[in-house]
Amino acid sequence: MDPAAEEKRQIQENQPPDLFRREKTLFLVSAVWWKAWTAYVCYDDQDSPSPRPGPIDNSSLLTQPWTSLGWLSNALRSDLREHLDFEYLTHVSWRKLWHWYQGAPAVEVFVVNGEPDLSPAPMRVWAIEMQGDYEKPRETVVVSRQVTVGQVHKYLCDRLSLAYYKYTFHLDSLADPNKQALLCDLSTSTPMHVYILLKSLPPPLPLACNSPSSHSDTQDDSDQDMDVFRPIQRSDRKEVATRIAAAKRAVRLTVQDIAVTEKALRALWQLREKGDVR
Repeated sequence: MDPAAEEKRQIQENQPPDLFRREKTLFLVSAVWWKAWTAYVCYDDQDSPSPRPGPIDNSSLLTQPWTSLGWLSNALRSDLREHLDFEYLTHVSWRKLWHWYQGAPAVEVFVVNGEPDLSPAPMRVWAIEMQGDYEKPRETVVVSRQVTVGQVHKYLCDRLSLAYYKYTFHLDSLADPNKQALLCDLSTSTPMHVYILLKSLPPPLPLACNSPSSHSDTQDDSDQDMDVFRPIQRSDRKEVATRIAAAKRAVRLTVQDIAVTEKALRALWQLREKGDVR
C-alpha cells in the first residue's frame, strides 16, 4: 500500500468526531504542519498530493522558543485558535505521527468538563524509589489546575509506568493531600513540584517539615518564631536539636537545596560532637 495512504487511514481511524467526550487528554499539533501533512496524504481527497513534510514543529504554539528545557519556563500562547493555529489529536494519533516524523515539543492538554484546558501549568515531577533519590526531576509535564489530585496522581503514574497503588503523591510542601482536592485550590506556584514516592519511604525533607505528623502537640510554639540564622550561643545538644527543628519549619527548602542542607546538618552534628560549636 502507498505509505501516504496508509498514514491517512491510520490517523482517520483514531480521530473520532467526539474527541472531547472520549478523551481525557489531547495533543495539539501546529496547524501549519498539519496542513502540510494533510496535503501530502490527500486527507481531504484532493487530487494533487504535496511533498512529505519534515519533523513536527510545535514551537509556534508556545510563548517562548522551545528548548531542551521544554515546558520549564514556557507556556501556551493565550491567543491560540483551533484550526488557525493548531489541531487536536488523540494520544494514539500523536504517537503515530511522532513515530513517523519525530519533532517537538509534545503539547498535551487536559479535557475538563468536556472542554480542553488551554491554560495548563508546568509541573516538575520526581519519582522517588529509594531514600535520597530526589536530586534531579524525572520529568517536566504540563497539567490543568482544574483537575483533582487523584486524577493527576493516576495520570503521572501511568505516564511514568509506575504502579499507582504503590506510590503516594505529594504536591509542593503538602504531604499526601486530599485526592479529591483541585490543584488550583492547593498550589499557585509555577512550576509546581510533585513527588511520587514508594509508600515505604518517608517524604523528602520539605514535605516532612510540613506534614501534620512532624509537629508535636507539646512543642513550644515560640520555636516557630525563632530566628534560626543567629549564631548558636550554647553548646548543649538540646539547643542544637531545637535550632535544627526550627529551621526545618521556618525555611521552605527548594529541592535543589535538600542535598546541601542535609550535608550541612550532618556537619553541624559532627562539630557539636567535637565540641567546636559555641
